Amino acid sequence: MTRDRGLAAAVAAALAVANGAVAAEPPPRGRGVGPCFHAVAFVNDPLSHGAVGDGLLSLNEAILLHNGQLTLAQLSAAEQVQLSLIPGTGSTTDVTWIDIDASNTPVITIEQDLAPVLDTSFGLLIKGFGGAPVFDFSGANLGHGLRVPANSCSLQDLVFSGGPYGIDVTQTDVAGQAGLTLTNVRFENCAQFGVRVGASTANGIGRVILDRCDFAGCATAITCSETGPGRTTIFEAHEVAVTGATNGIEFVLGPGGTARYTFDRVTIAAAASGLRLQRPALADRSVFVEGSFVRVRAAQCVAIDCVPNNLTWAVLRLWDLRAAPGGTALALGDVGDALFGDLDELTLHGDVRVRAGGAGLPLVVHNARCRGGAVLFATSAGQPFEVLDSRFDLCAVASQGTGPVVCSGSCFAGGSLTGTAAAPISANGCHVQVAGAFVQQTQSLPAEQLGSMSVAPDDVPVGSTITFQADLPAGLVGFFALGYTAPMPIVAAPPFHVYFDPAVFVFAPGAYRFQQGFGWLVPNSPQFRGLDFVVHLVVLPDPGVQAPWLQLPPPARFVLL
Repeated sequence: MTRDRGLAAAVAAALAVANGAVAAEPPPRGRGVGPCFHAVAFVNDPLSHGAVGDGLLSLNEAILLHNGQLTLAQLSAAEQVQLSLIPGTGSTTDVTWIDIDASNTPVITIEQDLAPVLDTSFGLLIKGFGGAPVFDFSGANLGHGLRVPANSCSLQDLVFSGGPYGIDVTQTDVAGQAGLTLTNVRFENCAQFGVRVGASTANGIGRVILDRCDFAGCATAITCSETGPGRTTIFEAHEVAVTGATNGIEFVLGPGGTARYTFDRVTIAAAASGLRLQRPALADRSVFVEGSFVRVRAAQCVAIDCVPNNLTWAVLRLWDLRAAPGGTALALGDVGDALFGDLDELTLHGDVRVRAGGAGLPLVVHNARCRGGAVLFATSAGQPFEVLDSRFDLCAVASQGTGPVVCSGSCFAGGSLTGTAAAPISANGCHVQVAGAFVQQTQSLPAEQLGSMSVAPDDVPVGSTITFQADLPAGLVGFFALGYTAPMPIVAAPPFHVYFDPAVFVFAPGAYRFQQGFGWLVPNSPQFRGLDFVVHLVVLPDPGVQAPWLQLPPPARFVLL
């Protein structure tokens, strides 16, 4: 805590702030939990296979021991001492934990395809310590990465480098088991994918948990196909980063069952698709999608298919989706789909489609900022659809469907707002620069009343400058507040949605108008690396200006590298 308080003080000093406060340390990072184990195999062979009976225990030998395809008696005395029986576990020598000391064996060269990790009662943990050992799959004549036809496998502190793919998992039913858990695992330069999970068994449970994982230069980072009927799917991604991918994260659903997808501090940079949830024919599984601090840069950022005959519940907060020119930031549902939920503090650059009409439950877009695209909203007469306190710059906003779209306290600048006879738009307390057909306005505002902000670059190396940029119409003034990213946002009554820890924050010096910005030169110190921040812009109106008394536009999260 002393170190973090010192860093907070240093941040305050670097920003030249008089009113900063330091009262707590940054939130702790999560830790993965491995399976129960009977014996640990300490791998010390730099070659994946080696030779049974030599002086070193190889990774493939350890997997065979776990599978029951190799016995203790077949090992040499030098190999046998690399197995440690855990006291209190009886006489079994089942290997359920493979440990690799990166200071002794920093790289394991994969000579040929590894034996698949078979399904067992206790599962398998493969873990590095003293650093993250590298599994080097870049050699010739490899057809596979690590194959895991098993319901319980945990990987921690490892690097999968090169080759056709990282890991390929097949799950049947993980009830009572860990599923697939990855903690601090990096996948780099995988020609096909980093992680693939497939599950076609009917009525089973699938589980995938990723914590602090990186995917760099993989064609597809993560692909999960739960196509079996009636399945229960659980997917969680916490502090996951994807860079240099063609496709980021993709899911394929099946018929029946339920699925929950959780995203927390996920960043994706991909050439084609960022995050995609697909429903082939008859894939009517009910879905809950939740997440905070999701950032995607791609041609097609986020696409979530919905269906009219089963519910899709979306609770998205602080998703920053910026499509390449001509691309789509968010495609959520289609006309008539049973979609509902809350979309809060979204930043969307590019085309946007949020379309529903079959749930009968409210769908609310709150405090969004959209720029430079075609925006389509749709609902039905039986489903409320509200757009609250949101700003649209250079957007052609239109409605579809068979029910009214209600916009309140919003701003439509430099574009247009157009309804249809079947789906009229009601604009209450809004500024609408160009109103088309079937738009009913009440208590219209004569000038823009909502502000925005951004940061550049998305993340910044220590020793470099990050710029906080205001985007405010005349009559508004903003103040930048910087704090540690909170594990859970404070979502009180609007406008009090706060995404940093209110116990640890500072104000940047000065007040900002129009497109003014503030540059922070991050101290060139390794102690700052990894610090995770959110910057809010607190916006106030000048006297006499028709605008909210207080605004907190969608903030920006960034990490020091």
